Amino acid sequence: MTMRRLDRKRLYEVEKLGQAVDVGTSDVMKDALVSASQHRQGHMLTTDMLFDFGTAKATMLTKALAAADPVGTAGTGVSYLCQITDAVFGIVTTVEVFTLEAISDGTLTNFDLMLGNGDGFFGSDAGGGATIQTDIGLVGYIGATGYDDEDLKDKYLYLTSGAATGQLATATIDCSAAVHGNMTNGVDTIRLITSDGATAVNFIANSGGNHDDSGTDLQIKIGGMASAADLAQAISRGIHANANFTTDADSRGGSSTTVTVTHVTSTANSNHDNYLLNDDPQASNGIVVNAFTGGIDDGQAMASGKVLIRVTGFVTPDDLA
Repeated sequence: MTMRRLDRKRLYEVEKLGQAVDVGTSDVMKDALVSASQHRQGHMLTTDMLFDFGTAKATMLTKALAAADPVGTAGTGVSYLCQITDAVFGIVTTVEVFTLEAISDGTLTNFDLMLGNGDGFFGSDAGGGATIQTDIGLVGYIGATGYDDEDLKDKYLYLTSGAATGQLATATIDCSAAVHGNMTNGVDTIRLITSDGATAVNFIANSGGNHDDSGTDLQIKIGGMASAADLAQAISRGIHANANFTTDADSRGGSSTTVTVTHVTSTANSNHDNYLLNDDPQASNGIVVNAFTGGIDDGQAMASGKVLIRVTGFVTPDDLA
C-alpha cells in the first residue's frame, strides 16, 4: 500500500482553512456568513465564524428602538448567527469576538453579541436574552467571555443593537418655485406630523411679523418678503420654534429656498406624509411639502461590519476502562 505524505505547503493550506462546518446559521444570516471553519487539537475544538454584516448579498437591517434588538432582514425570518450545540462546538468554554471592520448602520455604531432563544428576528427581541459582549462595534475590538456548566448549550447567538438609534426622519419643504406674494394671512397653512405618527401641527401664515424675525411657534411670519428664500426663511424659523422639529441653519439664515425639517425624537412611527393646507387654487403659493422619510419604521440598512466570532469547546473524552 502506498502512503501519501503531505508536503509542508499542502499541510499549511489545510491547517489555514480548517474544516468547513455547519454551525446552524439561520437562513436570514447565511448571506452574511463568509465562512465557518473548525480546527481540532486533541479534545479541543476551535470554531471560527466570519460574518460580513454589510454584505451586498442581502440588505441587513437594524431597527434599534432600544438595546437587544436583533439585526436581520425585512420580514419575520429568525436571524440568529448560529446555534451552540455540543455536536458541533463541543462543551463551550470561551466565546471571543474580533471586530475586523467597524459595525455601523450609518448612524448607530453600538452593537452587542447576545445569547437567546431561537425566536429573535428583525424588530423582535429573542426570548431569554443575555449579553455575551457589549459595544463591539469599533474596529479592532477584541473580547473574550468564559463559560462553564454548558451555559450556552442549545442557545443561539445574535448581533443586536447596543442602544437606541439616533436615526431621525427628515422632510423637505421646497420653496424654489414658490410665489411669496401669494401667501395669505391666516389662510396658507403647512401641516407637519410629529414623530409619534399621529399628532398634526399646523403652521399658519401671519402678516404680523417679518420673515427674518425670531421664530414663533405655529406661525409663518410673511411680512417683508421679497423672494422665495425669504419665504423659506419664514417657514423655517416658525417650524424651528416648535419643540417637535428642527430645521437646517441655511434656510433659517435665508440662504436656501429648501427647508430641511428633522424630527427631534426617533420613533418607530416617524415616516409619514405632511400637507400643504388651504392653498388658494387661483393664486397658488407653489410650496411643495414632502413626507417624512428615513426614520426607523422600515429599518436602517447596515453599512459595514466584519466580525470574527471564535468559539472554543471541548469534546468529552471517553471513560478509562
